[in-house]
This record gives sequence, structure tokens and C-alpha cells, in this order.
Amino acid sequence: MELALHEPEQEKGPIMTKSNKTVKSLYITLVFLLGALQSTVACATTQRNPAASNPAGPSLILDNKIIFDDTNSRPIEGPRTGGGGNSCALAITQNTKSLVTLLERDSFYGIIDVDKLIPVIKKARFYIQDGLVKDNQKKDAMNFPKEGKILITPNFCATELVELSGRSMSLLLHEYLGLAGIDDQKYQLSGKFLEIYAATSVKGAEVQAYLSNELKKEVSGKKSCFGGLIQKQIDEDSRYVNTPDVQVQQLGASEPVITFRYCPTLLDKNRKETENEKKAAYRKCHATDASVWLGVIAFHWRRKATDETANLYFKVSRTEEFETIIKGPPSPLFPDGWPEVVSTTSQLSFSCKPLQIDDSWE
Repeated sequence: MELALHEPEQEKGPIMTKSNKTVKSLYITLVFLLGALQSTVACATTQRNPAASNPAGPSLILDNKIIFDDTNSRPIEGPRTGGGGNSCALAITQNTKSLVTLLERDSFYGIIDVDKLIPVIKKARFYIQDGLVKDNQKKDAMNFPKEGKILITPNFCATELVELSGRSMSLLLHEYLGLAGIDDQKYQLSGKFLEIYAATSVKGAEVQAYLSNELKKEVSGKKSCFGGLIQKQIDEDSRYVNTPDVQVQQLGASEPVITFRYCPTLLDKNRKETENEKKAAYRKCHATDASVWLGVIAFHWRRKATDETANLYFKVSRTEEFETIIKGPPSPLFPDGWPEVVSTTSQLSFSCKPLQIDDSWE
């Protein structure tokens, strides 16, 4: 008897025929071709669209129309990609508003074409972008007059526009002037703005120093511009425990002093006065810089664990007389640029008097 040995039956699957093998081969080939095609399209898209490989393109951080449009309450938005856009927009806003306020005063008319510049400032748009290059040189900021836009780098925002200051306003002014098509390549106008702004701060320090010295005279029993009013206040009230503080504030705007605007005196080559125009090699010019300040003398005392203050107010006048010698008899409009200044001397004086409620400040 022969025993028939049988293999265990296996689950029957699809039978692979020749035609089935052909279909499978075509399917694999098709999948491979589709994958290669997608890769090729992606590469081609990247080549045609360079911005896709550089997501850090210029991002709008501020439209100045928002600053000067009182009916527009939209918040200032920073770039979607980050980069400090919001803080930069805030710094630009603060400096621009202060800059326009200063430019709209009479102080800068005749130095800067304010009527042409301010409308441009109010429509400017700021974009933030790193890696600015012009003529193979790295730039912190670039302006595009036809498009009304200014590009700035994040580093420029973080280092130069970090606070409200004369320097920050001057740097912004340089870009705004370029946007308006006003020549400032050598910073001749933005530099003059900074010079006037800094001079105003220096004047305040000088006025404060003058009042501080007068206060020392007063409390030492010497004659001062206060006329004994400070010492009288101290003598009448024993509550005052400290030396009074001195505070100053300018009243109104100062006009810029161009020390060669009024030049009536002719000088010859030896700098001696002459009435002969042909012999004139120099001119002697005169200018006066006068400003009025509010001086506050603040008295402090402590009562029942509370700090209290009483103030005396004074009107302070600061006057500086300039004498400047320039080369050549200048044209009134200086068509060839600013004249050459040979020398400038000045004499500074102060005066103060008690402030009356009805004082005219004139």
C-alpha cells in the first residue's frame, strides 16, 4: 500500500500570469515617471521664482499715512516674519512726528524746502529687509522716490532708531530728503538740522547753569538776579530742608542763527574796514540769537511722611551776539553755496526777573 503524502493546502492567491507581470511593470514605471515629473516642476518653479527661496524679502512695517490720518485708527503692524517690525515702526512714528513738528516751525524755512518735503514724509512707506547693497556697498537704509518707499535693515532700527533723539530724526530726515528729490548726499541739510537741534539742548543746559550759579549767590547772601526773593522765601518758612532745585523750559521755538545773513561792513585784504567794493576781500557780519526761558525754583519739604513742593517762577532771557568774518562779498541768496567763514566770535549774556501772571513773554 502506498501512502500518498500531501502538502498542507495554502491560501490561494491571484495567479501571476504574463499579462499581470506586464501591468505591474507599467504601473511601477508610471509611478517613477510621475515622481520625477513632480521633482522637475518643483525645481523649475524654484528657478523661476527666486523669492520662494528667499522668504526674508522686504516687509511693510509702516505707512506714514496712518500717523497723520486722524480718522484712521488701524494699528501699526509689524512684518509677519518678525524681525522687530513693531518696535521699529513705533520708533519711526515717534521720531517722524517730532521731526515734522520741528520742521513746521519757522526755524527751518529758508534752510530746507519744508513745503516740498512734508507732503512726501506724510506718504512715505517703510519696509524692513536685511542685506541691503548699493554699488557693491552695504547700506543701512535706501530710498526709492518713484515708489515712495524706504528700505531699512533690522540693525539700523535696533541701533539708530532705538530712541527719540536728534540723531535719529536727522538720519530719518536724510532718507526723507532723498525721497523728495532734495540733495542731501553730503548730509548738508540733515547735518544742519542736527546742529540746530543740538544747539537748543546746549542752550537749555547753559540757562540751567546760569540759574544754578545765581541760586548759589542768593543763598550765600550775595547779589543775584532773584533780587533776594529766594532767600526771603527760605527765611519765612523753616520747613525747607534742601537746597531748591532748578528747572528750565524754553518758551517758543528758537530761530536758527545764520551768522552771516547780515553783513554790512566791508573789509580789505588786511581785514580793515573799507567802503570801496573793489577792495573788499571780506565782510563783517552780525547776528543775535535771543531766546526766552521759564525758570522754576522748586522748594521741597516733608510733612507727615509726605513730600511737598512750592515753586517760584522766573522769566530768563538768553542773548548771544555773534560777529563773523566771511570771505568775499556774498550774494543774498548764496547761489554758489555757503560762503567761507574765516572766523566767528560771540558774547553771551543772561538776565532773569520774577514772572508775573500777566507777563507778555514778548
